[in-house]
Amino acid sequence: MIKKIGIIAKNKAVLKDYKKEIRKAGYKYGLKNADLIISLGGDGTLLESERKYPKIPKLMIRENSICEKCNITSFDKFLDLISNGKFEVEQHKKLESYINGKKTRFLSVNDLMVRNSEITQAIRYTIYVDNKKFGDFIGDGLVISTPFGSTAYYESITKKSFKKGMGLALNNANTLLNGKVYDDSTKIKVIIQRGKAVVASDNYRQKNKVKPFDEIVVKLSKNNIMNLVKPLKK
Repeated sequence: MIKKIGIIAKNKAVLKDYKKEIRKAGYKYGLKNADLIISLGGDGTLLESERKYPKIPKLMIRENSICEKCNITSFDKFLDLISNGKFEVEQHKKLESYINGKKTRFLSVNDLMVRNSEITQAIRYTIYVDNKKFGDFIGDGLVISTPFGSTAYYESITKKSFKKGMGLALNNANTLLNGKVYDDSTKIKVIIQRGKAVVASDNYRQKNKVKPFDEIVVKLSKNNIMNLVKPLKK
């Protein structure tokens, strides 16, 4: 049951009025111990909301023109949705990653990227899928994506998205490979063979530097789920 609602907004100027509307509708307002977090902005605002308040259900409201996953475009529609129980909760798995056996800070809602630090220099790397060698590649790097994030960077490389599993796409590589999708239990390992690279995730500002012979392991997390509130399907 939803009793307390918080908001993460890109445009802070709207918060005062929206707080009043939430309280007027009979809900408490606050981010701490909230039952629902409103992500008011675009795709990037959702990623920030989930990073700051994981596991609490999120509902996206569009506040700009670019938000492919925003199903609600006004605050009035949101209040009607919640007050009348016209919603469902979707669960989306995140990626967890390790560098040389040590777990990183990243829990990726969209994707995890390994790419060259120097834009004028390619990196050489080897990919293993479930400990079986997949191949040696030269290029700018690679993207490992969740289904939720497959409409972002993964799709920009492969021109397609997917609904289940975990996707692998190579960025500007010496191959015609145009994306592979693996099942939920797959583990992907990347070993840097030559060149300097960075590991990045979603819109995290922090990045991890990696060097030759460093190993990056990525898999879907069993325990870290994003709960996304959406209108009931008609």
